[in-house]
Amino acid sequence: MKPLVYGVGLLAICLSLGLWAGNAASTEGDRRRRFGWAVSAAALVLVGLASSRSDLRDYALPSRAFLDGSHFLIAGIVFIAAVAALIATLRAEPSISRPRGVAAYLAVALAFTALCGLLMLVNISGMATLARLTYTGFELGLLGLLAGVVWRLVNVLAQGHTGKRGADL
Repeated sequence: MKPLVYGVGLLAICLSLGLWAGNAASTEGDRRRRFGWAVSAAALVLVGLASSRSDLRDYALPSRAFLDGSHFLIAGIVFIAAVAALIATLRAEPSISRPRGVAAYLAVALAFTALCGLLMLVNISGMATLARLTYTGFELGLLGLLAGVVWRLVNVLAQGHTGKRGADL
């Protein structure tokens, strides 16, 4: 399940690059939105090319061992991104339709993932099945959080940007 989490995380990073580039562009409206999508697509194509060629993959992308060793840090970054997406969704300007479904989904996914993370810390002897379920739940929760962040990023990219730095997520 970790490779899926890493893949969706990479998608979120590429969409974030598009959002950042769209906000940094001096163009307005529809041109800004198209530019953001183009940067996101270009980033995804570059990552796809780098991962398909073994000579580039070793230099351009982190190794699986590095990602697995940094999983705690990655999980923390996912939590921060999900909280930021939740706050941005709740504080969205009235001009951008507030996707209440995204906010509710992120809140439930955050609670579920946090609960699984806390249960992972509880070490009850004879409860090996519970431990395995909490680890699986935590990975599913991370995947769900990343899906919510991607959902929010796609929503913002599709609707355009407010033009205020830091207001979009």
